[in-house]
Amino acid sequence: MVASGSKVETAPAMTSVYTTPVSTDPDAVAYQYHKNSWGQYFAMMFYDNPQVTEMIDKARSSSNWDERAKLYADIQTQIVADQPEVFGMLQNRRWARRDYLQGFQFSPVRFTGEVDLYPLWVKSE
Repeated sequence: MVASGSKVETAPAMTSVYTTPVSTDPDAVAYQYHKNSWGQYFAMMFYDNPQVTEMIDKARSSSNWDERAKLYADIQTQIVADQPEVFGMLQNRRWARRDYLQGFQFSPVRFTGEVDLYPLWVKSE
């Protein structure tokens, strides 16, 4: 599926892609909609909006957070308006642990699966 999605001619009409931002910077998500991301597993929709690409480029090159925040808000608004894909949601996860297991703190950033657990340790008495 990933190989097929690398070209617009062979990309599937529908596929499930589960991604989690790897950073708290909004660019981590916005860049998935940049033309340079075409062919990656997270950009199989080949979204083409030159205005959004230009805003992403401008936001990525700015060191002024207020300017970046405004641009990323505008980028998000336009992507949602264009609806280049179906936006889903994360499944409802439940976490259970014994009180002697220490070190786990849930964070949605960089949490792409259960194999990505943070360092855990057993509390010694």
